[in-house]
Amino acid sequence: MTDSKTSSWRFFFSLPLAQRIAITLWITLFIALTVKTILKPTSHSVFPVYFQAGISWWLQADIYQFHPGIDHYRYSPTAAIFFSAFTFMGITLGAILWNFCSIVVFILGCNRFRQTMLFHGSMINKDWAGFFIICLFAALSGIWNSQCNAFIVGLILLGATDLIERKNNRAAFFLAFAFMIKSTILPILALLVLIRPFPLLPKLLFAIALLLLFPFLASPTSFVLAEYQSWYGHLQETKGLRWPGFRDAWYGWLVFQEQLHPGNFNDQLWSIPTNSFYKVLQLLTGFGTALVVLYWKTKLSDKVELTFRSIALGMIWVLLFGPASEFPTFAFIAPFLGWAWLERKTWNKGEPLLLISIVLILVLGWQNFTFPLKNHLPALLSALPLGTLCFALWLILQTNFKFSHPQKELDSHE
Repeated sequence: MTDSKTSSWRFFFSLPLAQRIAITLWITLFIALTVKTILKPTSHSVFPVYFQAGISWWLQADIYQFHPGIDHYRYSPTAAIFFSAFTFMGITLGAILWNFCSIVVFILGCNRFRQTMLFHGSMINKDWAGFFIICLFAALSGIWNSQCNAFIVGLILLGATDLIERKNNRAAFFLAFAFMIKSTILPILALLVLIRPFPLLPKLLFAIALLLLFPFLASPTSFVLAEYQSWYGHLQETKGLRWPGFRDAWYGWLVFQEQLHPGNFNDQLWSIPTNSFYKVLQLLTGFGTALVVLYWKTKLSDKVELTFRSIALGMIWVLLFGPASEFPTFAFIAPFLGWAWLERKTWNKGEPLLLISIVLILVLGWQNFTFPLKNHLPALLSALPLGTLCFALWLILQTNFKFSHPQKELDSHE
């Protein structure tokens, strides 16, 4: 055992400094999160929402009933059964294990994404330290409050990698399971189906159907049907619900309006985007995203890169124009920002644009930094949508400037 520990330490210190820093940061994050959970298991955490949903499910109580002191549960009955696996361990241990599970799935998904792109020659900078450091800071807010966003990103990346490697059944399960937890990723799945309709579409629909039917094995049919009805009603009631934590394009529009016509800005931050022009913009940008992906499909010879670029662009649309974008949701583009950083030399003139995007998202986008200044510098509150827009421009324009990748072994699966 001692020799094993000595070898581990020797291996750790043999790594480059940047890689040791990346590993240390991730370990420190989990330790700090564990300590916070032990001391205050319900503070700055959404795990109590999952915890209560798990309890309610097995008590056959409405999981969508509002409980004072915690937020609404918004996910599917299938997700509630999944969360109940952590519920059974108690609020503290359950939260610790959920955080561990979320971080591990996120790291595994990011690493498989990185390795797959690297195998196809997509990263000229092969040092993974910068990639994982950017991933950590971009996803930190959602991980720190035990959100499920990092977990979902990991599932999507695992599913996409399995799809590339023709492990189609497992790919469909990962993607369907992510959808069961957060239905707002539907545009991302639609783009994947657009570029790989077969065998993805039938297998994905089958996997979703199985996951929707699974709760009927765990509880009486009448209760499950009532919960699905309650879930639908809850989604209709809360689809326009907003709070100042949102960071989508509408939020940026409110900031712009405040610059032109100063007024009751704090009240406007809660406003629902009812502007008809904005709704048209959502549709047009969604259609434009699909057109870009179809254009890539005709131009990009590397199907692996096409898959991940399409996911990245879909996530950007969800963040800017989707129905549920808030600060922790920006974990969605964390691995793609890390990948872009490693790819930055493929388009030297685009480096400033990428750097601006990273600074806006990772620095100025921090809620604890921007919110205290919102009354004096409301423009800071548009940092996240502006940073995401800059990244979208880099992602689209860089395609025309990047070097041509050689086709390698995995392309034979296409």
